[in-house]
Amino acid sequence: MPIKKKWSKYSKENLKKLGKTTGGYEVADKNKKHLGTGKSESPNVGVASRIKTKKKKHPAIQHFRVEEESFFESGGDIERRHAAAYRKKHNGKNPPIDKRLPS
Repeated sequence: MPIKKKWSKYSKENLKKLGKTTGGYEVADKNKKHLGTGKSESPNVGVASRIKTKKKKHPAIQHFRVEEESFFESGGDIERRHAAAYRKKHNGKNPPIDKRLPS
């Protein structure tokens, strides 16, 4: 099950709006095809910084969406849930840019 929020265009302004948000995220290409998942559980880093780093490694990233951590679910829990849903939908394959299973 993907993150319920709509895709946001990758831009400095949109990343700035995230501030130090922690949680899980998904990234996508220009056609909004899911490319990968990730997390940030540290308010010192935040998901915006993680998305920027992933974009440097994978320039095809053009969109992102974020699900914030809650009292009941950490960023790692969110990442694992979304990665498992992707693998279930795609015959056990990881998203294209994710080489590892979420820890």
